[in-house]
Amino acid sequence: MSEPIKYRGARYYPYTLLPGPGGAAIARDIQTRQSFVSSEYLKLDRTCGVYLPLGGQSVLFIIDLRTIIFDNNNWRLIAKIAAQLVKCWTALSDDAKLGLKSLYAVTFTTSPNRSYADVKPKTFVYDVDEFWRSATLQISAAYGASNIVHDAFHIHQFETGSDYTGPAAEKACWKLQIANAGALELADDEVAFLKSLFANPASVGPRLASDPYGSGAKVACSIQGKCTTAVSGLTGSIILADPRVDALPPDRRNC
Repeated sequence: MSEPIKYRGARYYPYTLLPGPGGAAIARDIQTRQSFVSSEYLKLDRTCGVYLPLGGQSVLFIIDLRTIIFDNNNWRLIAKIAAQLVKCWTALSDDAKLGLKSLYAVTFTTSPNRSYADVKPKTFVYDVDEFWRSATLQISAAYGASNIVHDAFHIHQFETGSDYTGPAAEKACWKLQIANAGALELADDEVAFLKSLFANPASVGPRLASDPYGSGAKVACSIQGKCTTAVSGLTGSIILADPRVDALPPDRRNC
């Protein structure tokens, strides 16, 4: 195995080792990385990690081993997203690169009710339940990489004293995803979905205002792994992404 790097006392291995036997060895190297999250509700005491070389710096990928199993579908998509970000780096816009340079780490877990930018530790907490467009269909690695670009830019907004929450901040981040669609290799339907959010930011208002660790049933829903509206059953273009939703009464099938 290639030599790991150390950051804040923990080891991080090259992202290229995630698939295959190298990933198994990474998963056995369990360490605590609690400093990368501000919430007391997310426990990062059983994690492993890799690093991505992006523009002369390392972005860390932290995998919560409490909720993600080595070589399952979520693990394999994390590996693909890492490869996609590295592959696309040189083609990204200056603003996208500025955002990623503000990002220390991405933590992958199923613990919160939704993904969010944890701006003080400069971490994007990626809820991997949002990897799923349906019970059997995952988002693409390109779309997952674009979500990291989106939330990294929220951290950059915070660092530069700009508004980093609210409709204007979200529109700036969606605009960045759309502007980098070619570099990230987004599919046409993914770009169309982002444009629909940009045109109607109120559609995700309740989700963005919600507490990632608040009470209530956890349901990840939307056509691209992002929650667009409160739903009841399968209607329109909204796909319930969490198979556990089938066990919920219609009035609780909300984002």
